Amino acid sequence: MAFLLRGYRNVSKRLPVTVAFATCFVKGGAADIFAQTVVEGREFSFRAEENSSKEKVNLVRSLAFATFSGGYTGSAQHYVYNVFMAQLFGKARSVTTALKMSLADVLVHAPFFYVPCYYAFEYLVLKGSAVEGMRALFIGDDESGPEFIPVMKNYAMIWPSVLFFNFAYAPRELRIAIVASVSFLWLIILSTISHHQIGDPAIADSQPFADSQHFPDPKPLRRESVKMN
Repeated sequence: MAFLLRGYRNVSKRLPVTVAFATCFVKGGAADIFAQTVVEGREFSFRAEENSSKEKVNLVRSLAFATFSGGYTGSAQHYVYNVFMAQLFGKARSVTTALKMSLADVLVHAPFFYVPCYYAFEYLVLKGSAVEGMRALFIGDDESGPEFIPVMKNYAMIWPSVLFFNFAYAPRELRIAIVASVSFLWLIILSTISHHQIGDPAIADSQPFADSQHFPDPKPLRRESVKMN
C-alpha cells in the first residue's frame, strides 16, 4: 500500500492534471454505476436478457458523468485548489491559509462555479436541458422552490471541514484524491440512507423522467451532497 501511494504521489507531482483527471474519471464512473445499481435498482450486465424485469445500467450515462468528474472535479479543481488559490493565499500548509482557502471554496467557488456547472451538466445528461438545471437551482418550479439554499447548506455541513484538513495537512499532490475518496464514501452513506425513499414507487412515479430512459429525478440524493460526481 505504501509503495502504491508513493508511486501515485510521484506520478501526480509530474503529471498533476492528468492524474487528477484519471482519478476523478474512475471515481465519477464508479459513483454513477453505484447510484444506478443501488439507488435506482438497475442491473449491471453486458448481455441482453429478454426475461429480466430490471433495466440495465446506462453505461453511456456513466461515461458522461465520469468525463464531467474527471474534467471538473479532477483537472479543473486541481487548478482551483492547487494553482489559483495558492497564488491568492500562498502555498503554506497552515491553519490560516487553510481557513482562507476553505472559505473561498464555500463562498465563491462552490456556489458560483461548481454547483451551477454540476446542475447544468446533470440536467443536460438526465433531462436534455441545461437550462432546466439552472431553473431548478435558482428559480424552482410550482412544486418546489429553488434548490440553491438547501444544496449549499448541505454542502457547508461537510466540505469546508474536509477541505480545511486537505489544505492544512495534505500534500498538494494528494488533495484531489482525498476529495474524490471522501465524496465517494459520502455517496455510499447517503445512498444507503436514501435507498428506501428513492426506491419507493409512489415517490419515483411522482418524479419527471427524461428521454424515455426512466431516470428518476436525482433531487433526494443531490440535495444532500452535490460532490457525488
